Amino acid sequence: MRRIADYYLNKATSWDEIRSAHRKFVRDYNMQSHFAHRERRDNHHSPRDVLRGVLARTVPEPILARIFFSTQFTRYLDRSGYIRFRNWRFYAELGLARKPVTVQIYTSTLKVEYQDQELAFYTVEWHEDNKHIQEVKNPRLIETGYRSPQLTLWTLGPDEWLLFLKAPAYSAREKQKKQPFIQLPLPELGMDPPHVGMLQG
Repeated sequence: MRRIADYYLNKATSWDEIRSAHRKFVRDYNMQSHFAHRERRDNHHSPRDVLRGVLARTVPEPILARIFFSTQFTRYLDRSGYIRFRNWRFYAELGLARKPVTVQIYTSTLKVEYQDQELAFYTVEWHEDNKHIQEVKNPRLIETGYRSPQLTLWTLGPDEWLLFLKAPAYSAREKQKKQPFIQLPLPELGMDPPHVGMLQG
């Protein structure tokens, strides 16, 4: 079922099409006959027929956030409005430079948002280890009300500048060698130590 969902999600070219594909998948999943219910004698062969309108318990949002934490990350935008994620740089919003944003992963879609407001979407392809990004395409920026205080000389279209690029891998820092401490010799003053006497009155 996940492969069927991924097929339609990968064909979507906008966030609205992704939502529409997801709604269609859920509707079809609930209304079509399932192999697990094939032997029922009450003629209820789909999840909708089996559940008959019974609703599951509602899970509080903090618990859901912990469940999906593995696909949600926090990053900070740099002064140019980019984030660095898995050795790639993704543009989100120049007007939010230095602000924390949320990066969410949905199979092949990477979403960047700020305080629940969507900023950008990217289609990503993963390596076989499902940890490293192999290819990025189909960038989609969302028009927001955030503006940079720095005025631009001219306006560039999405096809006229790089919205994403592969960043160089971090290089390991060389440990600095500690310099040995050398005690310098004290200078010889050539003076006798002062004599301590007693004053007589």
